[in-house]
Amino acid sequence: MCATIGRIGEAHERLLDPKDRLGRWQRKLLDLSLRNNLLNFKAGKKSLKLESPDPAALEDFLASGKKLKLLTRPDLMDGADPRDQVLYELREREDVRRLHALDALKRNEVFVGLSSTEMEARLIELYRGARTALQEGGSNTLYLALGFLSWERADKGGQKYRAPLVLIPVTLERKSARSGFSMVLHDDEPRFNPTLIEMLRQDFELNLGSLETELPRDDSGQHVDK
Repeated sequence: MCATIGRIGEAHERLLDPKDRLGRWQRKLLDLSLRNNLLNFKAGKKSLKLESPDPAALEDFLASGKKLKLLTRPDLMDGADPRDQVLYELREREDVRRLHALDALKRNEVFVGLSSTEMEARLIELYRGARTALQEGGSNTLYLALGFLSWERADKGGQKYRAPLVLIPVTLERKSARSGFSMVLHDDEPRFNPTLIEMLRQDFELNLGSLETELPRDDSGQHVDK
């Protein structure tokens, strides 16, 4: 029975356009289990959360070819005065934290909500891992994720999972050990999470239309809001 189904599948594959066959084979290789962080993302030491209240502006900045300096949030810097943190928390109620983040982008900077020591350790790990993957496999593995889908499965008792939406390929750069890290756009094309697309198709019978083939564009790269 399995052999028959396999041969029927092969005959059907021959009727498809070569590009369609390639896409089908690629989908078969996708890991649609909850072990895949493209479906079940968990923040940890192999990721950094950027404080960017305007993701579209962040993408436009990178699409322009500029480098974005990664800095620890001022109140979390090593040796920061505790009184400054108290003041910062009070100001945060007035949404000053958002204004600080937007203002930082104008200076080619983005804040990370970690101490400088922890941020540096994570960036070094990401930098080395991405460089090794590129050298050994020839592919970029470092992405900036814009937006997350919160979803659940009926058989999992209402447990929530998070899947990244738009994946922007990026590269980490640094001139020296003391200069810190900057982020710049990689040559690969941004894409909508392909594993999420396939999971939605198989498990929920949902089709995302044009997002499955190409992201909407504007004058500065991707049209993130759209």
